[in-house]
Amino acid sequence: AFLSNFLLICCFSLGIILKLCDENDLYSRNSNDNNISFCNRFIGDYFDSYKASLMVVLLAFGTFILTIAFMVIQAIRKVREPIVYMISTGYPPNLELPEESSYHLFMSHVWNTGQAQTHAIVRKLQ
Repeated sequence: AFLSNFLLICCFSLGIILKLCDENDLYSRNSNDNNISFCNRFIGDYFDSYKASLMVVLLAFGTFILTIAFMVIQAIRKVREPIVYMISTGYPPNLELPEESSYHLFMSHVWNTGQAQTHAIVRKLQ
């Protein structure tokens, strides 16, 4: 999430730079001074329209590559996720609810302190 927010802030910042670095837009401080562009006045000499648009394209491409990489990592993790098998049969357990039953409940407890309370709840539910 942090990386996505950072890349989004970079995209918005570069969009502002693109707007300010429009080559046709000139700004002069005084009538006696030479014309100074918005880009040079507020951003600096490094960025021009071409460099800013190139940075936006590279940032968008980098975001796309990172998204695909994270999707591949999540797919690999899902494939390697452990599966529960019954020791007696070697197959996954059958967790289907029988037709004559309306509910299925598994009660878990801490062995030292919760055994009596859990058994009381189970007896009341039966």
